[in-house]
Amino acid sequence: MRKDKRKGKEGVTLVEMIVVLVIVGILVAIVLPSLFKYINRAKSRQAELDLRSAATALTSAYIELYANYEIKQGQIVYSQRLGWGQEEVDTNYKTVLERYMEPEMFDKITAILISCTDRLHPVITFNYQYDKKTLYNYKYDMGKEQVEWGILSE
Repeated sequence: MRKDKRKGKEGVTLVEMIVVLVIVGILVAIVLPSLFKYINRAKSRQAELDLRSAATALTSAYIELYANYEIKQGQIVYSQRLGWGQEEVDTNYKTVLERYMEPEMFDKITAILISCTDRLHPVITFNYQYDKKTLYNYKYDMGKEQVEWGILSE
């Protein structure tokens, strides 16, 4: 009599493995979009908090430095392209701003523009490089206490 060598051994058949893999694939397909949506929402909220924090620092520095002085309409306070050393860029603002802002956040600001119709109604506009791909633009009208912001590039 011949004994079956497979009798008594337990194992998983190929069909069972394929069924399990298909089920796992379906679950991953359902979960991944939700996960990415959650991650993007968290990034967006963090960027918004960073923008508000930077705006507060820029406003505080403006009040400390320019509150009693007229500045030129559309004065470029800082531009990454120009750097701080150029004649048309205000290095005093940088010095004051560094007291209000963390260095990591300061390094992400690529441009600052202050425009005024008068001392009481300045508008501070700045660009903020959140990560390598995302550049935000933030505009704060101090007189109207109005904020506008959006994504320049993604």
